[in-house]
Amino acid sequence: MAAKADMDLTAKGAGATLGGKYEVYRLGAIGGAPATFPAVKVLVEGQGWTLVPSPKGETWGWLDKGPTRLLLNFTTGKDGTWLYLAELTQRAPAVATMPTNVSPSGTPSGTPSGTPSGTPGGTRATPPASTPPTQGAAAAPVANTPPSASLPSGPRRFQFTRTEFDDGWVAVEQPDYVQVTKGAITAYLFYRVVMTDQMRPPVTEVLDYFWNRDGRPRFDLQNANRRPEESSYPPLQYVEGDVTERATGKRAFAAMSVSLNTGGALSILVMAPDKPTYYAAFPRAADVERLINYNKFAVAPGDLAGYWSESSAASAQMYYVQTGNYAGMNLAASSHEFWIAPDGTYRSQHTGATGMVRNQKIYQDSYRGAWRVSGNWEITMTNRYGGKSDTFFMQFEVVKGGRILHLTDKTAPGLQYHLGVQ
Repeated sequence: MAAKADMDLTAKGAGATLGGKYEVYRLGAIGGAPATFPAVKVLVEGQGWTLVPSPKGETWGWLDKGPTRLLLNFTTGKDGTWLYLAELTQRAPAVATMPTNVSPSGTPSGTPSGTPSGTPGGTRATPPASTPPTQGAAAAPVANTPPSASLPSGPRRFQFTRTEFDDGWVAVEQPDYVQVTKGAITAYLFYRVVMTDQMRPPVTEVLDYFWNRDGRPRFDLQNANRRPEESSYPPLQYVEGDVTERATGKRAFAAMSVSLNTGGALSILVMAPDKPTYYAAFPRAADVERLINYNKFAVAPGDLAGYWSESSAASAQMYYVQTGNYAGMNLAASSHEFWIAPDGTYRSQHTGATGMVRNQKIYQDSYRGAWRVSGNWEITMTNRYGGKSDTFFMQFEVVKGGRILHLTDKTAPGLQYHLGVQ
């Protein structure tokens, strides 16, 4: 379970998608010496593979032979030295080879790490569970059979592409962003992307990268002003100023805010006729980020049929305060799957593990029942926990190439699902 969570997070941070096959090896000596990442590299390349390490010198990388690409992760902890392998169904972008004179990093620090699947992010190598890979939660079979009615296939089409909000804002889905307007103000909510090394120092500044991508093609920026927001964490990436619209030559006032979160970035570009109009709507630089909430669209019954899923994991390396010795890893991982059929039936499966590795509590629950919608913002599912029905607030968030279905339990708002469709 620990190996799978670690590999999934690493792949998402690198823009790759893993398949369903994972292998975990406990390594002995290589060439009569303790196993090291450089030794593994020499070993696999002697067998005809090419190992392209992480560009940051971390002990993971891409393993290539012909058309096959695997994700490889090497980690050393109190329980030994381990090698994780996983197949890819979607290849990641090319990764620069680590210089031969760089020494790969070893055991990670004690900072917690983790990210949900709807919002990609990076990870560090972590010690695995001592449980063999044939035992525990990782070995629990995950049923892939849908409800009795067949599920749709092919490109998805969703009914609602426009939302009119009570406060006067109007959101319209576009290929690369959601366009939000109110009166004379127009905002572009560009879809979230995974942060790469090309977007941050030392290659460039985050704000410069996104302004060049999203702002410069639309505007000539004259007197740029980067308003600081000391109370924001991560630090707010923000610039504003007078602009000339390239398409029309019209003068205006524009601002860009880049929201960073768990390895992803989302840029928001706002245009107003003049500075007073803009400041009346957004007095503080941080106010621009509330526009993210307008990426919200209704759900038609015909939109729901399909296989929806999410997975998430978070881990923390633990160390003894008195000695500094490694004390193990605390891991929380979960997976939620819904098969929603067009005939009004559904099936769901919920799997997870929490606690210290070697002593985790593992759960797996499955439900079958019927579903019905009320309007376009609520869904009720029967035969949930204890045989009761659950009603969820539901809404779509548009992402590049698809949508995320957000479900929030009406009576227990802390119970939420953020599901992508396949």
